[in-house]
Amino acid sequence: MPYGYDGTDDNIEILLEDSNEDPNQAYIYIRVKKKPGDYVLIEEYEDEDGIGSAPNCDEFTLLSSGTVDQFAVMFVQLFEMDDLYIDAVAAAIKAFQDLKSRDN
Repeated sequence: MPYGYDGTDDNIEILLEDSNEDPNQAYIYIRVKKKPGDYVLIEEYEDEDGIGSAPNCDEFTLLSSGTVDQFAVMFVQLFEMDDLYIDAVAAAIKAFQDLKSRDN
């Protein structure tokens, strides 16, 4: 293990399914670069337009195509793998509601 490594991988890449010729086929690619050990999901910032809030990450890329049902099946598959995914989705929903309430 490298000196100072805290066990957190701050470069997360998820490729769930290769794209193909079917436009109804679910496809998702996610890359998140987040500060390791930082558990705050929403951070406030200040810029020339004033104070705002956003998800706390250094970099975020998302490429997706598919239907609600296809993405729902993807989440069900993840939930079956580990209950941690359910907790993560619940935390994301709570953070998203907090983000929306801050912006209103």
